[in-house]
Amino acid sequence: MTTEKPTFLIVHGAWHPPSCYQPLITTLSSSFPVKAITHPSLNPSDPQTATCSADTDALRSTLLSLLEAGKEVILLTHSYGGIPGHAAAHGLSKQTYVQAGKPGGVIGVINMAAFIVPEGQSLLAGEENAAWIKEDDPSSGLCTVPFPIPVFYQDVPPETAVALSSSLLPHSILSFNSPSPAPAWKDPEFAGRLLYIRCMQDRAIPASMQDLMIKDSGVEWVVRDIDAGHSPFLSRPEELSDILKELAEIFGGTGI
Repeated sequence: MTTEKPTFLIVHGAWHPPSCYQPLITTLSSSFPVKAITHPSLNPSDPQTATCSADTDALRSTLLSLLEAGKEVILLTHSYGGIPGHAAAHGLSKQTYVQAGKPGGVIGVINMAAFIVPEGQSLLAGEENAAWIKEDDPSSGLCTVPFPIPVFYQDVPPETAVALSSSLLPHSILSFNSPSPAPAWKDPEFAGRLLYIRCMQDRAIPASMQDLMIKDSGVEWVVRDIDAGHSPFLSRPEELSDILKELAEIFGGTGI
């Protein structure tokens, strides 16, 4: 095993640019290298090409650049980011790299109130978007959340919540409706390396829905709870960072 600490790669949710995660990035980067990506489906110039697969391809390119440099990576996926995050990590486990005689590899994937969607299905799976999502806004093929504070930030300090609300960007509707690629959580090599942080006060993805996705996946997840809404990276960044440090130790203690 390498003595170099793994890199946390943050895979953001819909509407949220990486800057929204800065409180967590600042706290976590005191202990680990941290990198954040931006999905092509976030405020795309052409929403008709901004699919889940396009997000996966872009993320996988970033991930491969880290792995080819011999880095071990932990993916931290949030909300929608769970879908392209797991798809990008598919086939890139640490075990696979060890068997190939190569350094690097994805040593684990952490879902933070993140979607778990089987291959070939879309996030919406034929259902309508949530009532708090405004479709074809500000233009065709895009969607926004006009009133994000009650949904995402009910436990975030008011000044921070207002500032973050103004930084959100339109997101591609097609990324929610397009088929999900094969996910890492189905890879046998990721057994014992799948973790889920349940946000118990989440109003966007209620804890009951998180539980159902975990159950329906048919695989084992290590689960940790945080008494927070959808955005613990804003409301409880230090507590979340402590949980992530604990989970990183779990990944590093398997002897692989």
